[in-house]
Amino acid sequence: MYIFTAIIVCCYLFVLLFVFLNQRNLLYHPFENNYHKDQPDFFYEEVFIPTPNGNKLKAWFHKKDLAEKKTLVFFHGNAGDLNNRIYKLNLIKDFDINFLIVAYRGFSGNQGKPTEQGLYEDAQSALDWLKKQKITENNIIVYGESLGTGVSVEVSQNKNFAGIILESPFTSMVDAGKFYYFYLPVSLLLKDRYETLKKHYPNNVLLIHGKMKNDEREKIMDEFKNGDTKILVSTTVIEVGIDIPQATVMIIEHAERFGLSQLHQLRGRVGRGSDQSSCLLLYQNPIGENAKKRIETLRKTNDGFIIAEQDLLLRGSGEILGTRQSGFHIFKIANFNEDNELLDMANKNAKEIVENNKLNANLRLLLQLFSKDEALKYLDAG
Repeated sequence: MYIFTAIIVCCYLFVLLFVFLNQRNLLYHPFENNYHKDQPDFFYEEVFIPTPNGNKLKAWFHKKDLAEKKTLVFFHGNAGDLNNRIYKLNLIKDFDINFLIVAYRGFSGNQGKPTEQGLYEDAQSALDWLKKQKITENNIIVYGESLGTGVSVEVSQNKNFAGIILESPFTSMVDAGKFYYFYLPVSLLLKDRYETLKKHYPNNVLLIHGKMKNDEREKIMDEFKNGDTKILVSTTVIEVGIDIPQATVMIIEHAERFGLSQLHQLRGRVGRGSDQSSCLLLYQNPIGENAKKRIETLRKTNDGFIIAEQDLLLRGSGEILGTRQSGFHIFKIANFNEDNELLDMANKNAKEIVENNKLNANLRLLLQLFSKDEALKYLDAG
């Protein structure tokens, strides 16, 4: 038993050592290629941007009017080279802007190896280069893609840029690592942390999800409830059972993916105190008709009864005695969604028949015709 335990411990330590030594190879993938032979549908100048350490970064510069138009600077994600972004650039070129996309060290044939601090320096070098082209700070739009959102947030600190666009942002690489490598002490191992959210809200953000231990979740919720931390990033684990009157703003990402009742429950986590509260529903196009109706219903009303009725109309009643929780046409004739008044009347008549023992021959024949005569055994038994 001791030998087996020792082997397990040694294997785990080996995994820790392997991950620690190779973590940047796991994080950065400069040679990964999902390039689909897209061809540039725009003109560009290939330029090489100098960095403080003497490297030169390959970049593409699309110019329309540097003096009159905004310039978008594109910081890409953790995989692939500039060619992998051609399909996006073909769309961006249709906007009335200039743009610069720059490859980090170690990417697109550039010298060096990528690190968090190195990518920040490369991004700053790109901004310094734009400045030398006489492009002012307030005419620059910063665009970050995936890992590039962390880079964008870093270089945008205390800047007066015209805008910042974050595509697929993340709270921090530590949080992402804990999600995918929950069996590893990520906080201790990780070198490149990209603490994106904490840079905007230092020491003011908590993260909670269903894979956490109960005592850890309770500790986080206590901190949030006591006001020690102002922002809580969460999965739907907070859908029910949370009562924090001080919570006044909720943002639900990908609201089109949630059911109407679930959205209503999530929204109910704010507005429980006397302060004005708001719930923002973010969705991604294209969305289906039912998703539109769910979001529109939630926008129009806070009434739980109206929301429940609309939910029944949209997803169906499912089975009363079975396992299906959604779907339509469980009755041969009636429909829950359309015949609720008729069903209510039938329910009252059925109760009256049973209570007053009015089950005559005609009603017995009707049950047999609809293959429901099994109910007669229970009625006859009293």
